[in-house]
Amino acid sequence: MPVGMWTADDTPITPYTTTIRRLEARQVWHTTLDGQPHVQTIGEPVEIVDVELWTYKAGKDLLDYCQATGTPVKVSDGAEIWVGVIAEGPAWEKVNRTLGIFRTELSIKALAPE
Repeated sequence: MPVGMWTADDTPITPYTTTIRRLEARQVWHTTLDGQPHVQTIGEPVEIVDVELWTYKAGKDLLDYCQATGTPVKVSDGAEIWVGVIAEGPAWEKVNRTLGIFRTELSIKALAPE
């Protein structure tokens, strides 16, 4: 299983990724009358995959399109593949002007493991 990121129809975006998986839950914190903390978790935790990636301009444009339209993307760390939507828009940094290489960090809300 290769490392990288693709659109849902397997169009490659970039093979240069690093990923960190975490769970995120909606929690409401209250303090009871006697001063004790009370935490209420609402719903099930959502799987979030934080991705750092490097790509050329074509991959950047494709990723921007997927984020703007809500198109699902696939990301793999070599052991697992996640399918999800981009939760936070990427803030791009141009790391090499000559080759046109861009870098960003983004979060993907996993819809389902593949």
